[in-house]
Amino acid sequence: MPSERCPVCGVKVKSENLSRHIKKVHPDAEAGAEKKAKKARRPSVGGRKAIYAVVAVIIIVVLVASAFVLLPAAEEPKIGVEPSSYDFGTIPRVLQTVNIEVRNDGEANLEITRIWTSCMCTSAVLRVGGRNSPVFQGDSQTSWIGETLLPGQHGYLDVTYDPTYIPDSGSIARAVYIQSNDPDRSEVQVTITAYVTP
Repeated sequence: MPSERCPVCGVKVKSENLSRHIKKVHPDAEAGAEKKAKKARRPSVGGRKAIYAVVAVIIIVVLVASAFVLLPAAEEPKIGVEPSSYDFGTIPRVLQTVNIEVRNDGEANLEITRIWTSCMCTSAVLRVGGRNSPVFQGDSQTSWIGETLLPGQHGYLDVTYDPTYIPDSGSIARAVYIQSNDPDRSEVQVTITAYVTP
């Protein structure tokens, strides 16, 4: 019968009886072996620090990402213009007027600071809350303190085209420009088109 030496005491024991011998004669040795095996399975101190560092980084990334998602957006003004272009169609040589809605779709006060047109044949007046701006015509600087639209407030830009000014005939395209404190669109263009018959 094959025999083996006990790894604890060195006594020769039949191979089939070795585990029984260790349990009976050396019960502490078996428990120590289990502890050693558990300890070997545990990560080292350096390994645990690395795991803690990775977990900490993941938590920080999740918290920072959550803050960007959950924080409200900064309150800013946002200009809205409807329609942004208008076609008068085929017209005779007579004055043409269209009312363009100007809105503050943002969360802060919209300051309209300047309005001008691409040609002296086109003029614009801004109406807000019963107040009218001066008449803006061409690129001339008009003494004007500007207009404020509160969040959700709207007004109207009355755009007038005079085909007799030059006089025009055929296809025309003119523009009105609105300058404001909208951080994304500080200058908005409204385009008017027409076909003027002679």
